[in-house]
Amino acid sequence: MDLVTFSMLISCGWCDLDEQAAAARCEQVGGRGEVFTDPKEMLRHAKPDAVFIMLPPFAHGPVENLVISHRLPFFIEKPIARGVKKHRLITAVGYMNRYRKGVQQVRKLLKKHKPVIMHGGWVSGGSVKMAGAQGTIGRPVS
Repeated sequence: MDLVTFSMLISCGWCDLDEQAAAARCEQVGGRGEVFTDPKEMLRHAKPDAVFIMLPPFAHGPVENLVISHRLPFFIEKPIARGVKKHRLITAVGYMNRYRKGVQQVRKLLKKHKPVIMHGGWVSGGSVKMAGAQGTIGRPVS
């Protein structure tokens, strides 16, 4: 299940520092919801009942704290505890990278070939641009 096929979800706003990235996410759900570049503005104008926070690992913290200050339940990919218990908010944490196409391809490769050296990392940056993981696997030369 994803945000497109989640029938109980009504998208009211999409936010990214890159307006085109937010617009692209909005288009993925049929254009439902407004596009924002400022999370404060999105929370003020879209008035969500709950928030899905989809950020790269280095960007977590400020947005979650903002959502907590609005006393909204949220879903994130990495845990953050500050303020959640104090305000008795319902939250959910998942690790969605395991479902990325690139991660699945690497899993298949690792089952077939024992790695000698491996390096992985994100390609590009931003919520829409981060479509997968890039990795290189070295095999013994025979």
